[in-house]
Amino acid sequence: MNRNQAAGSRAQTGLLAIAAVTLVSLIVAYPGQAFNASLSGLKVWWDFVFPALLPFFILSELLLGFGVVHALGALMAPAMRLLFRLPGAGGWAFAMSFAAGFPSGAKAAADLRRDGVVSRAEGDRLLALSHLCSPIFLTSVVAAGFLGRPELGLPLVAIHLLSALVVGAGIGRIRFDGSIEPEPAPAPISSLGAAPRSGPRTLASVMADAHRKDGRPLGRLLGDAVASAVQSLLVLGGLMIVFSVLLQLLSLIGIGEALDWLWMALLQREAPSALADGALAAAFEVHLGAYAIANGGPPSAWTAALLSAVIGWGGLSVHAQVKSLIGGTDLRYAPFLLARLAHAAVAGLLAFALWNPLLRWFGVAAEAFAARPGGAPASAEPIAAFGGALPYYAASAQALGVFLLAALALSAAIRLFRRIRGSAVR
Repeated sequence: MNRNQAAGSRAQTGLLAIAAVTLVSLIVAYPGQAFNASLSGLKVWWDFVFPALLPFFILSELLLGFGVVHALGALMAPAMRLLFRLPGAGGWAFAMSFAAGFPSGAKAAADLRRDGVVSRAEGDRLLALSHLCSPIFLTSVVAAGFLGRPELGLPLVAIHLLSALVVGAGIGRIRFDGSIEPEPAPAPISSLGAAPRSGPRTLASVMADAHRKDGRPLGRLLGDAVASAVQSLLVLGGLMIVFSVLLQLLSLIGIGEALDWLWMALLQREAPSALADGALAAAFEVHLGAYAIANGGPPSAWTAALLSAVIGWGGLSVHAQVKSLIGGTDLRYAPFLLARLAHAAVAGLLAFALWNPLLRWFGVAAEAFAARPGGAPASAEPIAAFGGALPYYAASAQALGVFLLAALALSAAIRLFRRIRGSAVR
């Protein structure tokens, strides 16, 4: 087994070395195109991603330092046990992913596994489940920045979360060796009665304990939050630039044309062919892919479906970050990969089927998906100005508020069910 692993590692290293040499050779052969692609990736990052995400990255660090994320995890603990067959501590990883976006959930899952809080099987399921896209990215960057319509953020968030719940519920019942997870034995009434509550006092205690363990005063916490947010966004910007260059080089050697042909052959010319370029970009880097899809043709349900699918997939750049984060643990990448493929498929199907009903449900005007002049988003100017950024931040706050209310309602319903069940048995 060790010999096979060593051989596989050598083969992987050799393939990566060949890919790196090929990439450098293509950059030398096409320096002008590579430079322009680098500028294009930088522009998307600077005009849309950086100003939209920086305030919320800072806020997420502050929420983590003050223990709000830990309290949210405690709030979600009953749902984690009921829906996904995971220990209540898994709610923290889920909350981290939802608050800060991927790959923060992978880091939380790896930390829980290192601490022995979850088993390997539970860690694999938690890793697959807690890979969520932040509603801040969906509302502020995709809906408001790329599509130019902040009101489309909530439908995108709803589809992303609904598809994640569907995939997560399936993951909770399947072992990754192919067998079906057996039904857990019913918990005794004593344990149900002793289950930790998630009332206001308990949540306040969780927040206080987490902040006490953090130990940083407000001034230092704020400084660390700003530094961490800027560093994270710089890493993200570097990845966007690298993959922007890679995608341009792949297009120059004919990969883009081949994908266009395959796209049209599979979908029988029903979907806009311009979306194929966005699909290729999203396979590698989700931000560039979402931007290309949003500007890849007349907006339609196809656009929403492909956007939802690629966001569920996450992009190979994020997958690489996840692999690095789970290094040093026995968590496996294969279940995570299968879950991402399933999430992409379910999200795309749900978006295609439910997009128009969701638009009506959220009161979005029909012209919200009207074609934009020149294919550019309505918010083509940078959104860093405070006044212009307010609609984006309001949409993100609205999405977070809806999620918190839903989590509160679900937690209250589960507690009520347990009390009724306990009273009936007694």
